[in-house]
Amino acid sequence: MRRGLALAGLLALLRAAWAAQPAPQATPLPATASPSPAASAGLSGTAQALSPAAEAEPPARFKVTAQQVMARLLKAQASLAAFSCDVSREEVPEGAAPRLSQGTLKVKPGGRARFEIAKPSPQLLVSDGSTLWMALPEARQVFRQETRSLRTSGQFFLDLTSSIRYYSKNSQARLRSAGPGFDPRSTVALELTPKDPATCGFDKVVVWVDLGRWVILQGELTGSGTLVRAKFSRIHAYSLAQVKADPSKRLPDKLFHYQPPKGWEVFDSLLP
Repeated sequence: MRRGLALAGLLALLRAAWAAQPAPQATPLPATASPSPAASAGLSGTAQALSPAAEAEPPARFKVTAQQVMARLLKAQASLAAFSCDVSREEVPEGAAPRLSQGTLKVKPGGRARFEIAKPSPQLLVSDGSTLWMALPEARQVFRQETRSLRTSGQFFLDLTSSIRYYSKNSQARLRSAGPGFDPRSTVALELTPKDPATCGFDKVVVWVDLGRWVILQGELTGSGTLVRAKFSRIHAYSLAQVKADPSKRLPDKLFHYQPPKGWEVFDSLLP
């Protein structure tokens, strides 16, 4: 009974926990190359999903292909040594009100992530690459799960490198004209539809890619009747070469270790 009440409390807090922010600005990855001339000529992007405009085909001036964008994005993700940004997360269950949250995210290679949620209530998610911990201070409870489930969950953005690699191997990719919301000269929406939704664990993923900086500005995952949208702003993305040249840009390893406080309840559970 105590465990059931705890889980119910978690779900209640989570439903209140998720908020949106303005369209993001990105910091360039110094180790990556400039976009192709076709990309510089102008591509369409947007912060809105599932609208008729968002689903439209890209304009005729598109010269890069979805496969080229995916390959370049994978290369940029693989070169990341340190990544931090502000996050606005919106969860939209079918037929229900959106759940909003805001926080800051820090990421290192190897699936390590730290997501500090500030609004609407304090929460902390920490991944050490194998275990994800979710701390709820108001309830004095901690939930943990294996990180391998992140790529098909509402926390997919905590390990984008692994998630994007997984999506690329199991999906059909296409570029789409995404409408207003992003700079149409440098941003493209890359839509990934699984070849077998039943085994892949999601229905659709869309990522908005800055083709000049090769960072993801927004990601959306749709599955089980729920859409989760994560917008990134105040992005700081540093390559392996840049961190080597300037060690001050390195994120301390201690950020990605978590020890539950004494007296808190700890549960093994899959997070929503």
